[in-house]
Amino acid sequence: MHSLHVILDLCMELRSSLFADC
Repeated sequence: MHSLHVILDLCMELRSSLFADC
């Protein structure tokens, strides 16, 4: 089950995008 890993990856990417936007 790698769904959790995928979700975590997505969260990290989203965070990076937000921080980059800032």
